[in-house]
Amino acid sequence: MDVFKRYFYSFLVASVILFVIAYYAEEYYEGQMPHNLTRETSDELVVKIPSGQGYETCLSLQKNKILEYDFEAEKELEFNLHYHLKGETIYEVSPNMMQNFQNRFSPKQDTGYYCLMWGNPAENPVSLNLRFKVLNP
Repeated sequence: MDVFKRYFYSFLVASVILFVIAYYAEEYYEGQMPHNLTRETSDELVVKIPSGQGYETCLSLQKNKILEYDFEAEKELEFNLHYHLKGETIYEVSPNMMQNFQNRFSPKQDTGYYCLMWGNPAENPVSLNLRFKVLNP
């Protein structure tokens, strides 16, 4: 029984240490690697966004690059272009209702990645046609 207690307490201490390390690592690196980061430098896709939900794609974009993008939707969607910094969301294109949009964007600072995001407030699903390309100036 004494061996069991030692292993139990060793496991408990190791678990707490790993939890604390993971918590602080996630806090420190928050906003540096989103779950929906694409490795593509260009893409064209069609997405069906369900009612009351959204779609987001994030890309690695350094200061010396240009993001060229455009989209068309069946109905207006709430669109924005943003990045995350220390738990805060910074909008490069503020949230706005749009049915289509075309833009070229060049980052002012190296944040690592930027996210294109669409929200569907409509009662029905909305189809979105999206194109983007990362260019070297």
